[in-house]
Amino acid sequence: MNILSFNNVKKRLGVKNVIKNVTLELKEGHVLGLLGQNGAGKTTLLKLAVGMLKADSGQIDIMGQPSWDMPNHVKERIGYVAQKATHFHWMKVQELLDYTGAFYQNWDSTKVKNLLNTWKLDPNANVAALSEGQQLRLSIIQSMGHSPDLLILDEPVASLDPIVRRYFIKQVIDMNIDKGTSVILSTHIMSDIERVAADVAILKEGELSYCGGLDHLKEKVVKLQLHAQGGLPQNLPFEHILHEARQANMAILTVTDFDITRIQQIEKDLECQIQLHTMNLEDIFLELHR
Repeated sequence: MNILSFNNVKKRLGVKNVIKNVTLELKEGHVLGLLGQNGAGKTTLLKLAVGMLKADSGQIDIMGQPSWDMPNHVKERIGYVAQKATHFHWMKVQELLDYTGAFYQNWDSTKVKNLLNTWKLDPNANVAALSEGQQLRLSIIQSMGHSPDLLILDEPVASLDPIVRRYFIKQVIDMNIDKGTSVILSTHIMSDIERVAADVAILKEGELSYCGGLDHLKEKVVKLQLHAQGGLPQNLPFEHILHEARQANMAILTVTDFDITRIQQIEKDLECQIQLHTMNLEDIFLELHR
């Protein structure tokens, strides 16, 4: 069952088409990593998901309801962390959390207290006096205090130090495993995506260039190193070459949709040896955006 779905969604901001015919699904209990360069449309996509923006066309459903007009009982099941923290800065930390908790029937004060202690946030501190990283921690606590069924995170770790970031990622994993929480995580830290997400969606200039399993992506995009005794032909027998570099009798290729069962035949035809190298998510992302 899909907890969130986009169907041919378009969104224009000013003169720019920010989201172009995006169709994607988030299955219940899954974690989706959302990737893209700055300006690719990630934040706009997430704001559309939670009903902060209205799509120009297409359909967005969240827990079976239109995202732009979702009822309160659906809103209570969502946690959202914006890219930039926005708080009532005249409040103290505990006052803000108490105020937030009043909107949720299942607010867990004990869980919130434990997160405050773990992340070393003083409940009596003025929100205005918190650093950027501390305000981001506060936003994350606000999003987790009611144990949401869907957690949407827009660059939540950008200002966190490595220790806090690792603990936060553990919290996300635990929520997903223990409660079946569905998660969309947008971040530039690829290692965090690899740690928590089974699926990834890559936005490029408002369009999805890939949406599917992370393991499938790693199988789909590979690096090949060719060594030949003689010269290699100008046109190599690979249909989808993303990048090619040559030096003497060697060629290094990044290819997509390569059938690895063809390696022996190509080696025989070209009288060469081929080494196949899998890449991590960051390397794949860079190759797709050369």
